[in-house]
Amino acid sequence: MLLTIIVLLPALAALVVIAAYYGHKYLNGPAALAQPFAVENVASIRLPWVKVLLIATPFYLAAMYWASMAYDPGFSVKDIASRPQVRREILRRPFLPLLDSKIAAVAPDHLFRDVADQADGPIQSNILLYEDGKLLGPAHTPLYEVAVVGRGRYAHWKGNYSIFAFSSSDNTDPNTNGRVYSAGRPSEN
Repeated sequence: MLLTIIVLLPALAALVVIAAYYGHKYLNGPAALAQPFAVENVASIRLPWVKVLLIATPFYLAAMYWASMAYDPGFSVKDIASRPQVRREILRRPFLPLLDSKIAAVAPDHLFRDVADQADGPIQSNILLYEDGKLLGPAHTPLYEVAVVGRGRYAHWKGNYSIFAFSSSDNTDPNTNGRVYSAGRPSEN
């Protein structure tokens, strides 16, 4: 759809310029027919709506690009009612590789540091990790297994700082597969 808009708007602008050309020739009489029509700059066009169109087009294209990037086609009211309510943190790219693995990545944790697994309590984190809204797992997996086996395994770990070490559900690279990864705590409901 965005491609259609990007193609149609310049075509519409070209039609406006062509209309201005023929309008100039036929509305100004026979003397104008003998002279070539040239627009040295956009400001010389005397049609105010053409100027508005040419000025508004980049803003419109920027808004449509933003809307296409923000649009989530998997979102529906049924999804909200059927899944448990969680407070989620979106994991932001670029992710760091986990042990030079192409199927696993590391993302910093900014919200749930207080419950991350540590050496003295390795299974205390109740944080759930999601890939495009679908639960990944198993959780509390050793980092080597996350990096080598993958298939959605993850760990929420705290050493000097808190991290999520995770793999994609189908062992694709989390940096390039285009999926949204998020972490959240299940609600008490």
